[in-house]
Amino acid sequence: MDVTNMPLDDARYWLAVDDGWTLCGEVDEMQVWERGSAAENNYEQCTDPYPATLDGAAAALPKGWEWMRWYTQDDRDWVGWRLAAPMVGAVIQCTGNETLDRFRLGVKCRMVAKGGK
Repeated sequence: MDVTNMPLDDARYWLAVDDGWTLCGEVDEMQVWERGSAAENNYEQCTDPYPATLDGAAAALPKGWEWMRWYTQDDRDWVGWRLAAPMVGAVIQCTGNETLDRFRLGVKCRMVAKGGK
């Protein structure tokens, strides 16, 4: 999957599903997400697993990964990398929208962590 042109809401949805959340409906025009099992005493419910904020984007990066904005003479990119071996990384071009860029980076880093590109 190419995340280069992924809209913000698609990235947020992808991340929620990747974390085990299921969109189960709407209440008063708000989405309701759930994950886990009441029988196993780990049931959770929320209205937005990944809010469209910088805090939401920060939570999108896999655990054990770092990120930074990388500047070159001709371009600006967002770079994420895993600190543990094997060290792998991902790059997303800067669009000027930090929230969108960091959500896309979160998706790309998770894909790389799972062996994707």
